[in-house]
This record gives sequence, C-alpha cells and structure tokens, in this order.
Amino acid sequence: MGKDVRVQKQHYDRSRNLQDYGLIDNSKNIQKVINSFKYTIEYSIENDELNEDNLAAVFIENIKANGGGVAEFENLPKMNLSKEYKAYAEVIRNTSMYETKQVYHAALLELEGRVLNSKINNNEKHVLVDSIVYMLEFDDMLGELDSQYNTTYSDDCDGWWSCWGQCAAGVIGGAITGGVAGCAGVGAVFGTVGAGIGVFFGGVNAVTGAAVGAVSGCVVGGLAGAMGGALTGAATFC
Repeated sequence: MGKDVRVQKQHYDRSRNLQDYGLIDNSKNIQKVINSFKYTIEYSIENDELNEDNLAAVFIENIKANGGGVAEFENLPKMNLSKEYKAYAEVIRNTSMYETKQVYHAALLELEGRVLNSKINNNEKHVLVDSIVYMLEFDDMLGELDSQYNTTYSDDCDGWWSCWGQCAAGVIGGAITGGVAGCAGVGAVFGTVGAGIGVFFGGVNAVTGAAVGAVSGCVVGGLAGAMGGALTGAATFC
C-alpha cells in the first residue's frame, strides 16, 4: 500500500511539473509499451524458435490489444532535430558512460531538469522527456527480469547491467531518440528513411507536428530475442 502511494505521488509530481512547462505526461502510455516489451521478452523465452520478425509481430499485436498507438514510420510526422536536441539525446543513448543503472538514472533525472529549462522547442522537449521516462521504466523492467530469471553472467562482466543491460539500454535509447538501431530499411524514429511498424507515445500530433517518442517493432523483436537468451544463459548479449 505504501509503495503504491509513493508511485502515485511520483506520477502526480511529474505530471504537475510537466504541465507547468506546457507538456503532457505520457507515463501511462509509456508503461503500456514497457509492459508489451516485457511480454515479448518472456514470450521469446517460452518460444525460442521465433525469429526477430515473429517477435516484432508479437510486440505490435500486444500493444494493439492494450490500446497502444501503432503506425508505419513513413506515416509519422517528420522533425528537423536541433543540435541542442542531439546533444541531450546523446546522454540518453550513451549508456557506456555509466557503470551502474543507478548512476545512469541519476544522470537521466539531472538531464530532465536541464531539458525542461532549456530553450529548445516544446516538440523536442516532449520527445526527450518521454525518452527519459521510458528509459527509467525500461531499465527497472530489465532489473526485474534479471531477478525473475536469475541471469547467468559471463566471467568477463559484473552483474546484469554490465553484462547485457547497459547494451540493451543503449540500443533502445538510440532508437527512441531518433537513431537507426540495427533494423534493415527502418530509419530514425521520425520516419526519415524506409518504412516499418512502430509504437508511439501519446499519439501522433499529441503536440504540434511531432510523434512523441517512438520505438519500432523490429528493434523490439531483435532485442527481445537477444535479451531472452541472455536471461536464460543461452546466449551472450552485445
């Protein structure tokens, strides 16, 4: 009960803070994506014969079943990202700088304050804040999976973050902030090249002219299979 109250308080505080900056709190939509990602990882463990495309389809169908927004990347709005945005995004995706999840999360929370008080436009602020919230929830989900499956670590790394979590976070962090992340034919989050099915937070045009954060099915499919193997000791990660 106490934990639930703390979580609700944290959500309320963030929502109120974002409203002060003219932004929308997309935490609930982001949690839907995280839950479907977790479902897909667990599905990959139970069905280890499935390939990346199969797992991408599992992810997208689960998102649809839970009311998440789904669209082809080529139909999402385009954004011209500023140099300032790209510098902030680098903090999110360059996970190799952080020895532990806790250090990474502290950096993300500090970054959120800087972004909110920056002079970049609100579309870019929205994508960055949603990406920060996503990464905080994503990493916590990975830690829960590590505990659930009692991950087998290799001899040359120390704990789930250094063995596979840090790399997984870097891949997804790059994908949701606008980088190409290993999907043939699928471009940046805002559909700059190619086509692919993706999930977006808060809906297209939740803020003017922007898809508020996104993650592609093919990125999730590839990560889900690799992380499933890492969790069960059947494969190494990165």
